[in-house]
Amino acid sequence: MAPPVSCVSDIPAEEGAARWKIKAFARFSAKRGAHYESEPLLSLCGSRFALCISPGGDNNCSDGYMSVYCLWLGGTPISGLLSIKVIGQDGLTSGQTGTDVCDWKGGNDYYGWKDFMLRSVLLDPQRKLLQDDALILELRITAWTGPVTNASSGPATVEPGQSKLAKPEASSLAADWEMLYSSGEGSDLILRSSSEGSSKAKGTADE
Repeated sequence: MAPPVSCVSDIPAEEGAARWKIKAFARFSAKRGAHYESEPLLSLCGSRFALCISPGGDNNCSDGYMSVYCLWLGGTPISGLLSIKVIGQDGLTSGQTGTDVCDWKGGNDYYGWKDFMLRSVLLDPQRKLLQDDALILELRITAWTGPVTNASSGPATVEPGQSKLAKPEASSLAADWEMLYSSGEGSDLILRSSSEGSSKAKGTADE
């Protein structure tokens, strides 16, 4: 019979999603390196987030791709999982979902995909990813900061027939220590105290 679960540990997380609508998408420069940023879209765990898009791809992307990133606008350093999708016509979606944990903190202010999607795929009318020449991007984040929370149902009880380890009583243990200290036996023992540092037990001789 499996023992009961006596303690559950967890790191609580916050989840949020928001959308950015870019009207007249064809007017935005498709020159490589040109980029555009949204206003703040999400606030989670004391941090704010926005989106950044390079319609013609950033300087590190593969040919023909556009690049999309989530920007950390500052706040409490956090960790999280990231998803960015294009919301097309009739509820169609296409995009990227990250499986690696993002660590947003000083020096790491953006995560995303340099090869987010082929521009030709986005502009293909048959794909129906643009809505009246408007691009809609959805940002979804699950974020956490810690600390770990513990929920306990109390110590497990010993069932009949099971062995139970003997445990010395506190009063008996204290008496044994007092007797040993007074006798001077085992005088090379070191006693440590968080407030007093280290001291040698009574009876130690310095040579």
